Amino acid sequence: MAALAAAGDPLAAAVWAEVVGHLGAALLAATTLTGIDLVVLGGGLAESGDQLLVPLQAHLDAARTFQRPVRVVRAGLGDRAGCLGAACLAWQLVPT
Repeated sequence: MAALAAAGDPLAAAVWAEVVGHLGAALLAATTLTGIDLVVLGGGLAESGDQLLVPLQAHLDAARTFQRPVRVVRAGLGDRAGCLGAACLAWQLVPT
């Protein structure tokens, strides 16, 4: 979807914009309830990089009223975090 939107497909771009808006609304609600000021996104969706992060950050900046600013960044491990976490858990569970 992200690749199609970046390539200029109008339907994909519209869907992508709607998805970013819904994700932004959910993150604004979560950050409002928790008071956190940093959101770290990982997994496959975050692999789209600035195509996701820039409009998502803009949505959060425009939508917030009384909340403090929230920064959105991409996880350093990208989509490998789940695999690495599972490997660490397996390592811990193996008897020594």
